[in-house]
Amino acid sequence: MTTEMEKDIDLVAQHFLLDGEKPLADVTNALASIGGSKPFEALGRAMFTAMIKTHIARLQADKATLVAQEPRGNIH
Repeated sequence: MTTEMEKDIDLVAQHFLLDGEKPLADVTNALASIGGSKPFEALGRAMFTAMIKTHIARLQADKATLVAQEPRGNIH
C-alpha cells in the first residue's frame, strides 16, 4: 500500500469517526482513491482503530463526569 493510500484512509477515518471535519473535496477524492484500489483490509483496520479511540475517549469523559459528581466530605 502506498503512502498516499495510507493518507487517504487516515483522512476518511478522521472525518467519519474521529469528528475531524475535513473539506468535502478531500473526502470525496480520498473515497474515490480507496474505492478504486480496494485496500479494504487496511481501511477496516483504520476504521476499527478510530472507533476504539473514539470509544475510549467517551469512556474517559464519562469517568471524569462521575468522578466530578462524587460527594466531597470534609476532613477535620
